[in-house]
Amino acid sequence: MKNQSGAVRWILVLILVLAAFAGGIFVEHQRSSSVGERSTDGASSSGTAPASEAAEAAKPQWWTCSMHPQIKLPSGDMKCPICFMDLIPLDDSGGGDAGIPEITLSERARFLAEIETAPAEHRQATKTLRLVGKIQADESRLAFISARVPGRLERLFVDFTGIKVRQGDHMVEIYSPELYSAQQELLQAVQTDRQMQGEASNLLKNTGQSLIQASKEKLVRLGLTQEQVEEVLKSGSPEDTVTLYSPTSGIVMRREGTVGMYVDEGDPIYTIADLSMVWLMLDAYESDLAWLHYGQNVSFEAEAFPGEIFQGKLTFISPVLDERSRTIKLRINVPNSNERLKPGMFVRATVQATPAQGGRVLAPEFAGKWLCPMHPEVVEDLFGFCSICGMKLETAQSLGFETLPSDEELPLVIPDTAPLITGKRAIVYVEEKREDGVFYIGREVELGPHADGFYVVESGLQAGERVVTKGNFKIDSAFQIVAKPSMMSLDGSSSDSTGDQQPSQLFDAFSDNEPLAGAVRPVFEAYLALQEALAGDSFDNAEKASKNLAHLIGEFKPAGLPEEQQPAWEKDQQALAAAAGEAGKAADIELLREKFEGVSKAINLWIRHFGNPLDQPLKHSFCPMAFDNKGAYWIQTGDTIANPYFGSKMLRCGEIRKTYPARGVKE
Repeated sequence: MKNQSGAVRWILVLILVLAAFAGGIFVEHQRSSSVGERSTDGASSSGTAPASEAAEAAKPQWWTCSMHPQIKLPSGDMKCPICFMDLIPLDDSGGGDAGIPEITLSERARFLAEIETAPAEHRQATKTLRLVGKIQADESRLAFISARVPGRLERLFVDFTGIKVRQGDHMVEIYSPELYSAQQELLQAVQTDRQMQGEASNLLKNTGQSLIQASKEKLVRLGLTQEQVEEVLKSGSPEDTVTLYSPTSGIVMRREGTVGMYVDEGDPIYTIADLSMVWLMLDAYESDLAWLHYGQNVSFEAEAFPGEIFQGKLTFISPVLDERSRTIKLRINVPNSNERLKPGMFVRATVQATPAQGGRVLAPEFAGKWLCPMHPEVVEDLFGFCSICGMKLETAQSLGFETLPSDEELPLVIPDTAPLITGKRAIVYVEEKREDGVFYIGREVELGPHADGFYVVESGLQAGERVVTKGNFKIDSAFQIVAKPSMMSLDGSSSDSTGDQQPSQLFDAFSDNEPLAGAVRPVFEAYLALQEALAGDSFDNAEKASKNLAHLIGEFKPAGLPEEQQPAWEKDQQALAAAAGEAGKAADIELLREKFEGVSKAINLWIRHFGNPLDQPLKHSFCPMAFDNKGAYWIQTGDTIANPYFGSKMLRCGEIRKTYPARGVKE
């Protein structure tokens, strides 16, 4: 009995559950019907067009790849042509056109990105160069004691190197038959002169004096001093050996002779260096040359005297580069009156340099000064002559120094954290405040030398423009996410696949020359026919178009072309004819597509030089996937990409980088 009542209870529970489920279905059906009726009524009263238009407007216009943001495709059903990932909608909320390198950030976004800016301004930019080198004896202060006559060294008074000698100190005693004979000649001349004193003829008397003077000069040229010559005359007999004296004060650097050695005329015996002035030889890299100039002050510290700073002047920059070390030798003249600096000492030097605009050297210390072109260490307040070589002194300005520049002549600089440098180019982000927000615009700049904390800007910026100095990598990442030109992707309107800058149009050949434009139109139409045939995978039509193009360009002769434009025209025509001729020889469509790239480069160069002869705009388009991701350009009409390098495989792969306006329309 108990089992029966339990079974009945479970049956009742099951019936209740089924009833509740059925009731729920009925209620939902009624609610859906009611909503459907209301929707139908609403559609009939207000029309379905606005709703469909709003839905269509809400759809993204462009799709991109999260891994490759440079890819932009018009449909989300497509795959990334590089990694085959699903595409995501392209977010244009950053402001600006998709092709314009600018983005806007809210105040909160700027705070979170920690954006900081600084102005581009004209100011002195100082560069601290750190160089290394060694002390060396001043070559202009070296003296050599050499044998002026053949002989034998009887005695060396200085028998080891390193000894300090003074001018006039005895150095070596030499026996020379030639010296002995020269002394005898002098004594004979004196004796002859005495014998002629009693003669009445003045000619004979003068001849005797001339012989004495000539004999004295000969002994001096052979190495004797005036005192030694007078001693020979006083003694009345020649000396067997003669002592040679030091011609200068300094340190004996080398000893070449030994006692008893025979020497010939010109053989070196001693080398003496005057170390009261020494040379510091530094090694500078090629990149340092822009900061160096003659007469520059150089500070250095020697290992032997840590903490003590020595000073010198840059007097020579080697004109030859050492190919092994890629460095250039600099010579610094250093006073060394106490001779503490020794040749061979290792030193570390610093140079404070300041350039002016246009690559000139800024040297305010030379204002109103006169310098020697041969010896820049000679600096005088007044015009005169060099105390070393006797040359006329010249003004500092005439030797390339800028002494008192104006603000405009100072270089335009920006903080060195502002540019993003990729190796080939540098990008800065310029902050521009407008009524609708703060915008950041990508700008390619040409940088000059790198100073301490600054870069010199050669072109691309103007004084007063504010550039981002902190947070620029975050801004650049935002550019890449929305597939706008950034540090990693070139702006197609200003560069080609190689990154070379495109020049502006050289000549406007077609605007006012309808006969010339009409004559050249068939050439462009043949090219466009070739492009369309390749995009449509039709080798037969492409082959006919390529041969037609080669025929037209080969037979074409410009009429009414100004004389100054003819050389450039002939060069461009020859380039296009050569490329079209190669394309006409292609045996299959793949080879023809390879040759088509050269044809496209030639036709694009022609347009850049002379303009568009057609009455419709031409589109300079780019496919990053062509030729194993090398990328390639082509010219087409219309805004819909028709890729001639892939055809139907990836017909819409690519983007329009530049629009060449129709004939007579200015950009």
